This record gives sequence, C-alpha cells and structure tokens, in this order.
Amino acid sequence: MIVMRRWLNIFLAAGLTAALVGCEATAVTVGGVPNKNPVRSMVSLAPSTTEIVASLNFSGALQGRTASDDFPPSVSAVPVVASVKPDYEKIAIIKPDFIVYDEDLYSPSDIEKIKGAAPRSMGFASHTLDDFSTELYKLGAIIGAESAASTYVDKIRAARGVALADATAKKLKGALIMVGSGTEHMIAGTDSFYADMLRASGAEVVGPKASKFVPLSPENLVEGNPDVIVVGFRFNQQDKDGNTARALAAANSILKDPRFKTVTAVQKRQIVPIDENTMVRRGFRVDRFIDDVRKRIDIFQSR
Repeated sequence: MIVMRRWLNIFLAAGLTAALVGCEATAVTVGGVPNKNPVRSMVSLAPSTTEIVASLNFSGALQGRTASDDFPPSVSAVPVVASVKPDYEKIAIIKPDFIVYDEDLYSPSDIEKIKGAAPRSMGFASHTLDDFSTELYKLGAIIGAESAASTYVDKIRAARGVALADATAKKLKGALIMVGSGTEHMIAGTDSFYADMLRASGAEVVGPKASKFVPLSPENLVEGNPDVIVVGFRFNQQDKDGNTARALAAANSILKDPRFKTVTAVQKRQIVPIDENTMVRRGFRVDRFIDDVRKRIDIFQSR
C-alpha cells in the first residue's frame, strides 16, 4: 500500500490538467494566402472537441459548449448549448460559422441536424492515433490554428516514439478499465482509440474486439491475463487532497475483487490509476497519457 500511495502521489503531482488561455479569432494566413472564410464564431458539442479547440488557443471564438465540458477550466465561461442533446434554438441564436463534435456521441440523425445548424461542421471519429493526427491537422486548417495543431501532433508522436523505443522485446500485456459502481466495470475494446493510446504507451492490449468501451467480462479478463491494468478515477481540481483517496478506491475495486485474484496485474499490484477524462477523451492530453503510462510500464518491466 505504501508503494501504491507513493506512485499515486507522483502521478497526481505531475498534474494531469492544465489551463490554457484562448485568444480572439482573427483572419489568418495559410501558405501566404489570406483565409477568405475564417471561423469567427463556433460551437463545440463534445468535451473532447472543446478541450482541443480551447487548448489550441482558439477559445475566443467558442460561443457554445456542452454541460459536461470541464477542461481547460477557462471554458466554464462559455454558454452551455447542449446537455444530452444539442439545444438547436440556442445554437440558432448564436449563428455559428462552424460546429465541431465527436461522432461517437451522436446518432446519424443527430449528426444530420448538427450539420444543418451551421455552414460548416466537422466530426471527430478516429480510432487510431494516426487518424486522430489527421483530424487535428484538418481542424487546425479550418480554424486557422495549423501551427498549434502541428505542435500537438508532434508531442503525441514524440511520446509514442519514446514509449515504443523503451518497450522490451517482450511487451507487457495491458488492459484499460473504467471502474463502475459495485462490480460492474467497462473495458476498452482492442479496436478503440483508447486501446491505441495504451498500445502507444508500450503495452500489448488485451480485451474484447470492439471500437469503444464495453461491459467487462471477468472471465475474459482472467483469460487475457494482463500484466498491467490502467483504471480511471475522477480527478477533482477543486478537491486535490481527495484525489489520492479516489485513485486508491479505483485501484482497490480491481485489487480486492476476488474474481480477478489470478490476474497477473492484481497479483503483482501493477495497477495504474489515471484521470478518467484523460483516458476516455480524444482531447488535448493524449501525449500526457502515453508518457505517464509509459513511465509506469518501464518500472514494471524492470522488476
């Protein structure tokens, strides 16, 4: 338990969040040619896309967000225009030039309505880091934040490069679990973007073949027998003293569950608690996830 607490404190002290200040939207120059159709007002309909837009220093043009958007903290000043579903009356009042959203959060019919609510729109739908990088470049070109988008892609690639260079010939097997209430948990499918983040951290991912988080089968986890398990916990910026307790509770939900007692990660206590929003969003903290998990995997491999 002392060892677990020490590493939890290291992770929490590393700071998994950071506030970035946005700037006002202005006409931009692309390749020496003025952008004739710059984005001056926009709406983001997903926590992940809000995180990206604000962190690309473009929050000055952000006129609407969802009720779940919480990073960076500066977005709290942006009006809410969506909860479970977008409020199209509020969006119509804003008259945004552009809407960005996460396709995983909406049905095809919802997406058609979103596309009709602004002259331009873009949905994020990537399941791999490479496709995510392409989407970031595309968004950067649309909103005039090419340089900032390119810098972020470089950080992701650098973090992945370091992790894969560090990985030994025999990689540790890993699983990504969202802890639920009681004994019900979710696990990232091997075809998901989240699994690709874990793979980029230097782990061989085990889990069901799926492109998102799905209900965890204890039998399948035992059969996959991961060497390391990454678990999500709710990181609270306003209650940082309580984050260690929340992280320990998330880890213990796996460590103390008798169904998992034969799993190598449980027997060796190789559990990595991490801010759940960092690990379930295609946002602006992907490089930090890769780097943080890679450091823990390096330690586990050296045992």
